[in-house]
Amino acid sequence: MNRDRSSFSTGLPTTLHVNSTWDQGLVTLNGGASIGLNEDAGAVPSPAALHVDGTLHLGPVPIRAGARFFGTQAVALSGGFGLDLGFYRFDLGASITPSTSTLGSGARYAVSLSLATIRF
Repeated sequence: MNRDRSSFSTGLPTTLHVNSTWDQGLVTLNGGASIGLNEDAGAVPSPAALHVDGTLHLGPVPIRAGARFFGTQAVALSGGFGLDLGFYRFDLGASITPSTSTLGSGARYAVSLSLATIRF
């Protein structure tokens, strides 16, 4: 078996991420966009993907919701809540992608759980 052992090079994926956060204590809003600057493997392709999310801080209980849309991926919706005691934090979140053209019909679901974040 003959193999070509000559050197080669590939470009690195380049993606521009722009994000902004508005925090007023009780409410935090966040939004941003990601767009690929080249088409090398791993880069976020065009068109731009946008995301928006928010957190409502009800004392030690943050409630979160968000969405990611546009781009070449399906819409993704997420939400969650937590318990933040300053030195200890617990979080539970879930996301759903209602349908996808990439993987065929159907939906994808995900759940995330952080049992303990300890700060000191």
